[in-house]
Amino acid sequence: QTPLNYLFPYLEYIVKIGWTPDSKYVWVQLLSRQQQHLELILIPVENFCCEPYNSNPSSPESASEKHLWKCILNKSSKPIQVIYAERSNQWINLHDLLYFLEITDEYVQFIWSSEESGFRHLYLITASLEVKPPSTQNGLCTHSAFCDDENSVDDNMKARIVKKAQLTSGEWEVLGRSIWVDRQRSLIYYKGFAHSPLEKHLYVFSMLQPEKKRLLTTPGTTNSIEFNEDCTVMVKTFSNTNQL
Repeated sequence: QTPLNYLFPYLEYIVKIGWTPDSKYVWVQLLSRQQQHLELILIPVENFCCEPYNSNPSSPESASEKHLWKCILNKSSKPIQVIYAERSNQWINLHDLLYFLEITDEYVQFIWSSEESGFRHLYLITASLEVKPPSTQNGLCTHSAFCDDENSVDDNMKARIVKKAQLTSGEWEVLGRSIWVDRQRSLIYYKGFAHSPLEKHLYVFSMLQPEKKRLLTTPGTTNSIEFNEDCTVMVKTFSNTNQL
């Protein structure tokens, strides 16, 4: 209902995108040109139900209603949500470590990784969601975050983090490719370099006791891992300097 570069003026790259498990939202990672500002947002599916809009500058409509975008009027439509934001003085390394644990009308809980400690580690994040639908004027939709004051845009589009808990820590990194979650047993599997920067190992910990991680692969090897969806079957490929 509103172009992303209007809501997020810094936006240069849409770097990753996907569906939430309940199929009610599209999640998107946005990145600035300098790669120093990243935000994770949720776009409700109904926000894509828009009529074509004439953006020609000579159009009388666009000149008089520059911040109003035609859409199918839906008073139950939810606004775009920012659920996480990160800034860096250097640059932000991208990763694939995003796993949604729970999404309700009031909040979203997910696993994410960040290098804010100096090393990439896993975090459990809970963010509150706004349930108020966008305002309407004469059949036109406006987003609550858009206005002529850029400061107001920033204030309205901040992530509302309720809780942020660090799940892994230390002077080593979690590998940024995959995590696997056994929801039934509350177990999280991940790959990292806790034992050696030269060896990729598989670890597991319980959500109930995240400080107690367990090594599942053999020291002296580096490992490639794949799980099935419910984490009941694992395929491991390992190698070292003497064996493949």
